[in-house]
Amino acid sequence: MDIRPASPDDAALIFAWRNDPHTRAMFRDSAPVAWADHLRWLADTLQRPDRRLFMAADAAGPVGVVRFDREGDIWAVSVNLAPDRRGHGLSVAVLQAAMRQLPGQSFRAEIRPENTASRQLFSRAGYAEAGLHDGLIRMETRTG
Repeated sequence: MDIRPASPDDAALIFAWRNDPHTRAMFRDSAPVAWADHLRWLADTLQRPDRRLFMAADAAGPVGVVRFDREGDIWAVSVNLAPDRRGHGLSVAVLQAAMRQLPGQSFRAEIRPENTASRQLFSRAGYAEAGLHDGLIRMETRTG
């Protein structure tokens, strides 16, 4: 799995993936995102020192995007696979490759209880359930 920092050239892909109906249903804010708002978000994201955004690809093409947000001594993580790449067993490789970009760090994911695919992903990647937070299942891994 190839991982690289996201760039402005990735705007259209990330936008399409973010507005996918299944993706929106699993996010805290399920409303569609407007193009202009997405461009502002991406420009801000790429300049923030407390956020990292990575693109994943394999020989067949783009696979997904992983975002990390620094929250104190832990990085909150969000994974979004391309809709046409879901269900092919790629999510763990994407997540683990992205986590290697921040060696020695600890990570947290907050997942809707009905999102069994994400719960399985984070469990297979070594995360353990750490309770509920605002109705979301919190999963964490400590590596540092």
